[in-house]
Amino acid sequence: MRRIVPPPLQPGDTIRVIAPSGPCRSDTLLSGIEILSAQGFRVSLPDWLHSHLSKSFTHESEGYLAAPDELRLRDIHDAFTNNEYKAVITTRGGFGVTRLLTQIEWSQWTKPKWFTGFSDTTAFALPLYELLGWLSLTGPVVAANDGIALEGTCWKSWQSLIMRSESQEFPISNYTKNQTSGVLLGGCLSLLTALCGTRFFPNLHGAILFIEDVNEDNYRVDRMLTQLEMCGVFDQIAGIVVGEFCDALGNPQSKRNECTVRRLLELTAHRPEVVVASGLPYGHYRDRCTVTIGADAVIENDTLRITHPVTS
Repeated sequence: MRRIVPPPLQPGDTIRVIAPSGPCRSDTLLSGIEILSAQGFRVSLPDWLHSHLSKSFTHESEGYLAAPDELRLRDIHDAFTNNEYKAVITTRGGFGVTRLLTQIEWSQWTKPKWFTGFSDTTAFALPLYELLGWLSLTGPVVAANDGIALEGTCWKSWQSLIMRSESQEFPISNYTKNQTSGVLLGGCLSLLTALCGTRFFPNLHGAILFIEDVNEDNYRVDRMLTQLEMCGVFDQIAGIVVGEFCDALGNPQSKRNECTVRRLLELTAHRPEVVVASGLPYGHYRDRCTVTIGADAVIENDTLRITHPVTS
C-alpha cells in the first residue's frame, strides 16, 4: 500500500469542524473553536452546527446522534472534497460513524488532508487508511461533553504532528522483551472489532496494533479480544500495545489494563515473536497523547518510537 502523509497545517489555514457521531455541548464547542482561532487557524462549521451554538446541545432531537444520517454524511463529503479546508476535525466521539461507512464515496477524495478524531471515529480513520492510504490523527476533539477540549499534552502533541510531523517516543512495558517494527494501526477496541468481517477492516499483516476503550468490563474486553483472535488478527500482527482502559468517568483502570495484558499473552502464546506491551498514554482520559494512525512504529526494549514515513 502507498501511504500518504497529508500536507502540514499552517497558520491561516481553514479547519473544517464536523460532527459525524454524537451530540456535543455548545459551550465546549465554542471554547474549542476559540482555541483553534487563537492559534491562527480559520475555523469553518456546517450551517446547521453553527446555528446550534446558542443551544445547550447540538441537535438534541436526534438523541445519541448529532444530526440525521443524511446531514452528517453530507458534512463528511463536503469536508473532504472542498479544497478550501486544509484539515478536518470532529466535535467529539459517541456513536454514528459506523452507520455511514457504506454510503461514503471514498473514491471522490483526491486531495489528502489531515483528519483528526477520537473514539467513535476509529471506525472512520481505519478505512481512511485502508482504502485511501491516508494517515490521520487520533486524540483531540473540539467539544467533548466532559468539558475536555483542546488542551494539555493532547493539544501540544497534535500541533507537533499536524504542523511539523515530529517524531514521538514513549516509555512502555514490553512483556515479551522482543523488538519489532510495523505500521501503527488501531484505536478504540470496540470500534475496531465492530469492523471485523467488513471491507473497512484494515490489513494488519506486520502491523503494530494499539488499543484502548472506556467503561468496558473485563469480560467484555476479553470477548472483543477473543473475536480478534478468531478473525486471525494475532496471526498477522507484529505487536500490540495497550493504552489506557478507563472507567466511565475517564479514570484509567490499572487492574483492567493488567487483565487485558494477561489475556493478550494467552492469545499470542503460539507466536512468541509477537510483542505485547502496555503503557501508551492514550485513552479516554484528560491528558492523553495524540497518535498517528498509519505511522511507522518501532518497539525496542521498553521504548515505542513513532515517526511519519517519508513519501514522495
